[in-house]
Amino acid sequence: MMYRFFTEPTLNYFNNSYVNAEFMPFYKSEKRWRKRATISDNSFIGLVESISLDPQFKIAGLSFNLTCSQFTNPLVADAVIKFQHRVFPFMLSIELKITPSYNRKLLFAQAENYNQHGIKIIIDHAEQFKNQKDVLPYVEMTNGIKLSVTGQNIDNLTKWAQFSRQQRRRLTVYNVDNQEDMIKIQKADIRYIAGKMISSPIIF
Repeated sequence: MMYRFFTEPTLNYFNNSYVNAEFMPFYKSEKRWRKRATISDNSFIGLVESISLDPQFKIAGLSFNLTCSQFTNPLVADAVIKFQHRVFPFMLSIELKITPSYNRKLLFAQAENYNQHGIKIIIDHAEQFKNQKDVLPYVEMTNGIKLSVTGQNIDNLTKWAQFSRQQRRRLTVYNVDNQEDMIKIQKADIRYIAGKMISSPIIF
């Protein structure tokens, strides 16, 4: 199966500037590119090693999305760390989809390894947690929180925004795809957003 990375930008809604570009794997099927939630470790490593970043690329922040098993895989970590060294001064983040049953000690140890190379960790898909208290055990190893606007009402988004400010972590809301979503974002006073209202994923 043929894979390619697409990029989706994150916008600082308050000053209208792009702050991050997430590399997302897509696969080709029936002459169309379709998003793939996860790919094998070997396929991911191959894609990372194939990235050729234009020095004129304007977005200073870059990110990959990893599962817990990918996050703690030494081969994946080696590829990600080498990529960070190769593209510096661009700054890399890992958007980690946490599985609550996964060994927390392994996650914290690997987070420390990434941090030593200047790579930040973001809690992704935070909407999977029933409330903000369930995220607290992981906050220490992270620099930000990311959740989908889908299924969220204004009260929920406001609580996440308040929690993120209290923890001094950047909150990004994604899947912002229409004007109704934008109204929620505005009322919840959220700064960082991603989705079709900003830009559809672009082949890299």
